[in-house]
Amino acid sequence: MIKIFGPVVILSSVLLLVELSSSYAETGGPAVGPPTILPERSEPPPVLPQPYRKPLPIKGGNYYHELAEVHKKYGAYDKAIEMLEIAIEKETEPANKLRFYESLGEAYELAGKPKEATEQIKKALASAQTLDEKCRYNNILGRTLEAAGDLEEAKKAYQFVVANATRDAVKRAAQASLYRLLQRSGQLSKFIADLEKQLEQNPADQPALESLAEIYNSVVRDPASALRAYERLARLNPKDTATLNRLVYLYQVNKEYEKAAEVYQKIIEASPPVNRNYYYQHVSRMYMLAGKKDEAVQWAEKSLSEGGTRPYNYLSVAQVYLQNNMVEEALQLYSKADEACQSPIEKHQLAVRFADLFARSGKEDKAEELYKLVLQEGTVESLKAQARSKLISLYRQQGKEDEIKKLTGEQGGSPEPPK
Repeated sequence: MIKIFGPVVILSSVLLLVELSSSYAETGGPAVGPPTILPERSEPPPVLPQPYRKPLPIKGGNYYHELAEVHKKYGAYDKAIEMLEIAIEKETEPANKLRFYESLGEAYELAGKPKEATEQIKKALASAQTLDEKCRYNNILGRTLEAAGDLEEAKKAYQFVVANATRDAVKRAAQASLYRLLQRSGQLSKFIADLEKQLEQNPADQPALESLAEIYNSVVRDPASALRAYERLARLNPKDTATLNRLVYLYQVNKEYEKAAEVYQKIIEASPPVNRNYYYQHVSRMYMLAGKKDEAVQWAEKSLSEGGTRPYNYLSVAQVYLQNNMVEEALQLYSKADEACQSPIEKHQLAVRFADLFARSGKEDKAEELYKLVLQEGTVESLKAQARSKLISLYRQQGKEDEIKKLTGEQGGSPEPPK
């Protein structure tokens, strides 16, 4: 039964149906809140995020912020700016308003309007409550000021972050931006000279020395000057692992491997026990490159005695043994590594790695044995194919054509690896 309630009610219902049908046609969902302003593109309009396809109550500026993000995605930056300005006007939560100002600054930046972007980031900065927030917005402000051509103000913004950031990653990002800006504006040489003068007056000025080391290492790319600066820093703070790791890298660049090994030992002293085995192997490798074979073996064995008996630890030490013609010792390590494996797959993966090592070191009979072991016992086809290919390559080097034919015949004429 249909009841008629009067012409006014019927007219209202008809209008509501028209509005809903229009909304579905335009957005794929019922009308919610303000009308949707979509980017002007030839493609079909984007579908709004799921929450905005339902008739939910709209509070604050989040709805407009979501619309702005859709506009930005489709390159309609002016529309995004319009939506974000409404979002800021409607928002009452300070944290959300701060986020909207940042988004508005980004929209202006994308629209090629760096001056307007700067103004919005300054508003966000004025609303920032914590030091971390101020550092974050000063970093963004520096970028927009650079784009607007105001290099002096950009420099001040980056300098604020360098002086006040509590997080190393934020500070390093600001330093990199500051040094790039100084180089761009032709002020870097004077900045370096001022740092050198500061250090003449106070050789223990760690911030000045850190800045100088970073500039030489990452900006002007002067390894010799960077090395001298990091050596001085290491003397000032011998337990700073970040400085020590940079020093190790620069010693390797200079092929000063023995010095690199000595610095690695300092890193070991400053590191928690859980990380030490990793560095033992690096010390061993540096001594091998320096031609100090006894020291290389000593540190490799230390990684076993103190670093645990994981299968791949044995593999690393076996490599050092074979480089020092200690074949029997390397063979014994394979047996121990095999016993330490937790599953058949790990056992067969390790067998292939040891076989590769033995093949490169002239112990071809052991390499052949291990490749065959994987072919006979392996359950993973890709690993068996890898072992077969390596075994064929080994036979080819030995001139064993009959063995190659036999092996490929067993596999139904599998193709040989390329010669």
